[in-house]
Amino acid sequence: MSGNPMADRLDPDQRSAVELRRNGAVSAGACSGKTTVLAARYLDLVLNDGADVRSILVLTFTRKAAAEMYGRIYGELLSSGKPRALEQVDSFSDAQISTLDSFCSLILRPEAQEYGYPPDFRVDDEECLRIAQAQALSFLLERRENQALREVFARLGFEKAWKELFADAAARLWTPSEAPDIPAMLRLQEETLARIIRDRAEAVLDAARDAALEAGLPNLSAKARSVLDAFQALPTGFEGRTGRNAEALKPVAAFNLQFFGRSDSEIRIKDAASRAREAAKEVIKAAEMEAQAPLAASVLGLLAELGDRVLRAKRRARVMGFRDVARAAVDLLSRKPGIRAGWKKRFRYIMIDEFQDDDELQKNLLYLLAERPDRMETGIPEARDLEPDKLFFVGDEKQSIYRFRGADVSVFRGLTEDLGADGPALRTNYRSEPELVSFFNEVFKRILGGATEAWEARFSPILSRAATPGGSASVRYLIKARRPSGEREGYRDDDEALAHGIASFVKASVERGGLRVPDPKAPDGPSWRPARYDDFAVLLRSTSKQYLLEKYFRLLGVPYSAGDVCGLFAESPANDIYQAFRLAVHPEDGPAYAAFLRSPFVRVSDEAFIRILALELPPFHPEVPALAALSPFDAARFDRGRGILERLQAAADRSPHSALVRTLWYDEGLRLNLVRKPDAHPFLEHFDYIFSLAADADSRGLTLASFVAEMEPLTGTPERIPDLDAPREAGSGLRILTVHKAKGLEFPVVILPFLDNAVSPGGRSKAWYNSRSHGITLNLKAWDDPDAKAVNLFYDLAREEESRQESAELKRLFYVACTRASAHLVFASLEPKNADKQGASFHTLLSGGDGLRDPGTGLFPDLPACVQEVPVPDLTDEDYGKLFKGRRVVPIETMAPRYESARILERAWEPGTVSATAVQAAWAEASGSLPEEGTWEELPALGFDSLAGEVPETGFGELCHAAVQARLDPSGAGAEVFAAILSGMPEAHRDALAGEARRLAEGFLASDLGRAAAEAGAAGTLRTEAAFLHAPKEDPEAAERRVPTVSGRMDLCFRIGNRVEVVDFKSDRRRREGEYDGQLAVYRSACRALFPGTEVRTWLFWLRASRAEERGPVPGERSLLAEAARKAARSRVGADAAT
Repeated sequence: MSGNPMADRLDPDQRSAVELRRNGAVSAGACSGKTTVLAARYLDLVLNDGADVRSILVLTFTRKAAAEMYGRIYGELLSSGKPRALEQVDSFSDAQISTLDSFCSLILRPEAQEYGYPPDFRVDDEECLRIAQAQALSFLLERRENQALREVFARLGFEKAWKELFADAAARLWTPSEAPDIPAMLRLQEETLARIIRDRAEAVLDAARDAALEAGLPNLSAKARSVLDAFQALPTGFEGRTGRNAEALKPVAAFNLQFFGRSDSEIRIKDAASRAREAAKEVIKAAEMEAQAPLAASVLGLLAELGDRVLRAKRRARVMGFRDVARAAVDLLSRKPGIRAGWKKRFRYIMIDEFQDDDELQKNLLYLLAERPDRMETGIPEARDLEPDKLFFVGDEKQSIYRFRGADVSVFRGLTEDLGADGPALRTNYRSEPELVSFFNEVFKRILGGATEAWEARFSPILSRAATPGGSASVRYLIKARRPSGEREGYRDDDEALAHGIASFVKASVERGGLRVPDPKAPDGPSWRPARYDDFAVLLRSTSKQYLLEKYFRLLGVPYSAGDVCGLFAESPANDIYQAFRLAVHPEDGPAYAAFLRSPFVRVSDEAFIRILALELPPFHPEVPALAALSPFDAARFDRGRGILERLQAAADRSPHSALVRTLWYDEGLRLNLVRKPDAHPFLEHFDYIFSLAADADSRGLTLASFVAEMEPLTGTPERIPDLDAPREAGSGLRILTVHKAKGLEFPVVILPFLDNAVSPGGRSKAWYNSRSHGITLNLKAWDDPDAKAVNLFYDLAREEESRQESAELKRLFYVACTRASAHLVFASLEPKNADKQGASFHTLLSGGDGLRDPGTGLFPDLPACVQEVPVPDLTDEDYGKLFKGRRVVPIETMAPRYESARILERAWEPGTVSATAVQAAWAEASGSLPEEGTWEELPALGFDSLAGEVPETGFGELCHAAVQARLDPSGAGAEVFAAILSGMPEAHRDALAGEARRLAEGFLASDLGRAAAEAGAAGTLRTEAAFLHAPKEDPEAAERRVPTVSGRMDLCFRIGNRVEVVDFKSDRRRREGEYDGQLAVYRSACRALFPGTEVRTWLFWLRASRAEERGPVPGERSLLAEAARKAARSRVGADAAT
């Protein structure tokens, strides 16, 4: 390593890894300097082996790791000052340091046409799932009368069949490069079931014959006699593979193995009964699956159709998932030796970080790239076919925690055998204090010891660095005894008490200075200092109880930031906004009306609330104040609520959803309601999350009804909202993260709460199971038995190994969680009430045995002596109430005088954005051409008209739009939108409404305009619900230049040649001449800006009459439009001032 500037910074283990010049895998423990090793080896290859930076491929697991690696290596090259290094710095922009995913894309893009894609395809897992769900919904609705589907819907429910079976399986298993062989799967399953029935039935008969040998003995117990009688009643053989005699085995499967005698004969009969019982159960399950085989064959056949349809839709949308790309890249290289040769030649060395989180697919990719230059056969090369010194893997089998994403730790473990030698190990933990390292060694030697399977992590002792002088590390266990079920009155529940105990510990540790942490950058050298809130991290295995921790951190004033948003709709204010949106879309929804009346938007008194609902009148009926005898105070609030709802309904689907959120938050007083209550201040950041959800819905063109339907499953639950990324100011204080998100991070103090929580395996609770041996199998249960369990013998056959693999991953997850701590580790748990013989919780792993205390000693069997137990007290209702004591809530009514006397700041500007609806309203005044009252054209009546009191006209109009979209949108999203809107309609009328909406949609599709739209859809030049932001241009000669930006959404917009057609659907009962000219003027202006140089035509399509009406520009349209936009802005200023 002479000449390597990093050589002096390496320990002997690290130096050994850097100097390795053969294919090998380096085992790198937690915080053992693996990034340093990769950077040092890179420099060594460049400076000592003469490698060019463009010939070294470095692959990482995450983009963040790739960026850090890139910066680290670049910095080391630049700072070395050596001529060779500086020469390579000039070429470093061409260095290939990236994630495996992005590298697979790099391989695939030039050859993407092999799979029906252009080179500029997108990679987006979420979009792929949305496409799969949309296509699955459309597919199932089209075939809803199919007998097999009707039976699956009865057994699983429509929602589960749609999303968890058809959409999920199609998204996961059908890729551009491969698809399941359904006929082969079905043949294999059929053969396996026949063999199981035959072999296990014979095993029952064998057991019966063994038991019969004891039949003549005297003094047998009644239990033994009953078993022998049951055996005697069995048929002598089983016919074929039909399983028809499985019924005869039910008494055997129900054997009770208690109450046998203790003689040798009785023991032998009991053993025979036990063997027969288990074999009989397998026969019965196999027979049940055999009976379901025709249904399974029909379903899998339909699934194959859907899989192909999803692939076509993804190709049209030019999108792949990450797994699609990886499989296609491996397929391409394995089938095309010429292409592979180019990539092999390009890279002389390959280094891979975090390989324990990869699987066989990624290993195959790397073997293809490391293959000898002279090998040109197709297929995946063996280890003997590789160049001897090209591959350098780094990983830690103890930190493989992504099995749910397909990571397979056995692949990393198998590299040593594949490559023919053990690689170096990085053994020293440079993060944690020596006391913690000793704790890790003691605990994980027991937890990980004795690993024999390829998918189990092996334990190896960790070495420690020197201790930081002046302090010591610690391990605590906050443990809460469970209150007896009959003694809980007057107390908060145990989980709340534990969350309170955790928050109290953190607060006391910081404010009393009782906890000290290392300060490696202290002016006088490394020492210890009092802990701050930002030294703490709470790491969660599951986010299901995160909301409890957040609640008590807020109540105790502990500053925190959370990596995941949980329980957003379980509490105000997000739920208040949801209920307001729901009521706007579904005015007939009684619970939404009730919630809105009690929300901060209305806040009627308790008495008024009861009186209003007792009337059973439609929401905000004008006679309610009089009939309910509301007080002036409540009547004013009731009128305010009516105004908010009317404004919301008028703006729905004309203004962006994010703008509606902003209006409710700021203009309608929701934020002010939170500001006045100190304990509600943490909720202020919820605006960022709700706004982000609404903006995402806007970007996807969802109607308000569809957005409400998407939010519905989130309401009232503490669950995590996946992938919600809201732009907000970075939080300070304690951090709340999942263990998975904390991987690679370190914290002075780590808290692991709710250690007693055990997560049960969910393989059979899913709608399908992909057996490694037998392919796709269905988890179906009898439709006519509420207590029936799903039957899937193929899952049962693999269950033991699945359970053991899940248990092995749990141990690794616990290891990762513990080793994030550098100074203090704090566990927190309820005292377990039941034995955990499966080791399904962190608590059992830590304490040993079955997780219960030893009755003799009162101690946990294997809890290390260094762990200090700290009892957590109960939390009484009285003490809970004291947490709010001294918090002053300002009555919102008392704030009115302050606002009345406040100095009004004159606005010298108008709002920057107005809605197209507001411009339409201002158009008539600007143009001076109001439609004449009493002059209209009556359009054909609809069956819907009789439901006008139950179904809002806007809602029916949205349903008609979605019916058109479902037919035209190639992604299939329209079908999902249609179903979401329909689900909000009164159940008794859904079929009629759906039929009428589809009939009106067919009227459009049969028209010349509709056929042109369909052609554009097939050509990919059509957009539905097309949102826009547009600033109309004033005539050049106009004196006033500034025009507000207009936001809106066009029902349909498509391009044919050099012409753009815009269609606005109308379901109105009456047509008034020129009523919508302002709206169409906005659309024409926006499209001219979006499609410069094209002819723009605008149409009203009257759905009731199946009639298209072209409306062209009016004289002076540009000036009129600009004036209408300014009038709309001024009207909004006036409304704000009035508010």
